[in-house]
Amino acid sequence: MLLQPVTLTIDGVTTDTPAYGITAGSLLNHLGMEIRPDDQLKPPAWLPMLFTRHISLITSADVDIFNGDELTTISSTERRPANLLLLADIPLYPFDSLAADGQPASLDTLLPPASRHTLQYRQAVPLHYSNGGFSMDFYSSALTVGAALWEQGIQVKPGDALDPPFNTPLDKPITVFHQHGRELTVIDSGVHKIIRSSASTVGNVLLDAGLSLQGLDYCDPAEDQLVPANGIIKLIRVREEVLLNQTPIPNSIEYQADANTELDHQTVIDSGEYGLKIQQIRIRYEDGEEVSRQAESEWIAREPRPQIIGYGTKVVIRTAQVDGLNLEYWRSVTVYATSYSPCRSGVNECLDRTANGMKVEQGVVGVIRSWYDQMNGQQIYIPGYGSAIIADIGGGIAGKHWIDLAYSDADYVAWHSNVTIYFLTPVPANIPWILP
Repeated sequence: MLLQPVTLTIDGVTTDTPAYGITAGSLLNHLGMEIRPDDQLKPPAWLPMLFTRHISLITSADVDIFNGDELTTISSTERRPANLLLLADIPLYPFDSLAADGQPASLDTLLPPASRHTLQYRQAVPLHYSNGGFSMDFYSSALTVGAALWEQGIQVKPGDALDPPFNTPLDKPITVFHQHGRELTVIDSGVHKIIRSSASTVGNVLLDAGLSLQGLDYCDPAEDQLVPANGIIKLIRVREEVLLNQTPIPNSIEYQADANTELDHQTVIDSGEYGLKIQQIRIRYEDGEEVSRQAESEWIAREPRPQIIGYGTKVVIRTAQVDGLNLEYWRSVTVYATSYSPCRSGVNECLDRTANGMKVEQGVVGVIRSWYDQMNGQQIYIPGYGSAIIADIGGGIAGKHWIDLAYSDADYVAWHSNVTIYFLTPVPANIPWILP
C-alpha cells in the first residue's frame, strides 16, 4: 500500500509525515499522541482522510486559576490569560495583576503549549494614603502595603513609621498612615550617632536606635519626654563602685615600772598594734568620669592595742672622777645650763632668795617647776661649777632638760652650754622614775 505524505500542524508547528492510517485519529495514535476531549482536531479523528492531506491539532491544557483563596480549574485550548479568566467567569478591572506559571504576566501574554498551566489572579484593592501633609487614593494588587507604595513611587526610609507596617498583606481595602522620620543625634557615652526616627518620645527613639538604658543609666531628656526640638538626646552611662578605705588608728603608749631595768632606761614590754578603721565609700561614674564620692558607713575592724613601755626602777650606784674629785652617784643627766644672779634673774627687780628661801649664790641650782616639786633639796654635782643643791625654780623650756646655776652678782659667770650633771648619794626615798 502506498503511503502518501500528510502535512501535520500541531500547535502551530508544521511537519510532513507519512500517512500511517486512514483517519486523523489513527495517524496521531500511530505517532503516540493522545487526543484529549478539549483538543481541537481538524478533520475530526473519525473522518477518513479522503479529501484532505492536512491535519491541524491545537492541544488543550488544564488551567488552575487562583482568585484569592478560590481555585477554578478549566480545560481549554485558549492561550491568552484574559480569555481564560473570562471562561472562568472572573471579571477584570484596572490595576489587577496576573502571574502565569509563577511569572508576572499580562492579560495578552501567549501561554506556551503544555498539559497544565497555573494562573494567579489578584484583584486590586483600594488604598488611602496619608503622610500628614499629603493624601491620595489609589488601587493596587501588590502583595504587601510596602510594595503598593513602591508602585506609586512612595519610598519608606529607615526611621519612618508606617501604619499598618510595611509587610502587611494587601488583601482588603486599607488606610495607610506614613510618618516621615527626621535626623536625630544620640550622644552615647560621648559618641555622636546620627539616626532617623519618627518616634515622638525619647524612649522610642532609643528603641529605634537599638539602644537601651541599663542599670543606673539615664538620658537627657528622660525616656518619657517628647523628643526635643533640637533633636539631641544624651545617653549617660552610669556605674558605681564601692571602695573600702582603710585608715590606721594610732595606738597609745602606756608606761609601767620595770624593776629589772636600770633607772633612766626603757624596755618594750608589748609593742602594741595599730587599730584599723574601715570606711565604705560609694563612687559614681558617668560616662567614665567620677562625679561623686560618698561615705556610706564606717566601722572599727580592729581596736588598737597600746604599746607598753617599761621604765627602769633599778637604781645602780656608780663612781666617776670629775674635776679631780671621786664622785658616787646614782643618776646622771645631760642638761642645758644657764646662769643667773639676784639682779640677773630676768625680772625688773633683784631677787636674792630662792624658792625654798635659800640665798641666791653659788651652790644653788634652779630647775623647772616639775623637777623642783620632786627634787627640792637634792644634792647634785655640775662639772665646772661644783656641788649644788636644787633649791630654786627656773624658767626652762618645755621638753628640754634645763637648769639655772646661781651666782652672786659679784662673782657672776655666764653659762650657755650642755653639761652632764650627777645626782649624788645617798639615794633619796622618793625618786622621780621618769624625768619630766
